[in-house]
Amino acid sequence: MRRILLGLFGVFLIAGCDSPHPKMMGVKAQEITVEGSTFRVRTKGEIAEAIRVGFVPFSEHAQIPMRAVVAMEEASGCDVDQRSVKGDPALIVARLKCPKS
Repeated sequence: MRRILLGLFGVFLIAGCDSPHPKMMGVKAQEITVEGSTFRVRTKGEIAEAIRVGFVPFSEHAQIPMRAVVAMEEASGCDVDQRSVKGDPALIVARLKCPKS
């Protein structure tokens, strides 16, 4: 029984690794690769969320936020407000600056 519970816990833990913020639930993700880092990008209104998928060596973690910004701009067609970029190497969130139509 203990093994079954541990196995189920492991499945749920892995399943949560690429889960969007609740506000982004239901938003289709675009998979975009920038300089070898792959992100699942979701945009809703003026907010963008980039979830990194796959392994990146620790030595490259400092470059992840800027790669995520490029992925968000590519996915949305808008500029990212650089002052709004927040997160860590796994999940980056930022505000978009889209031209008025």
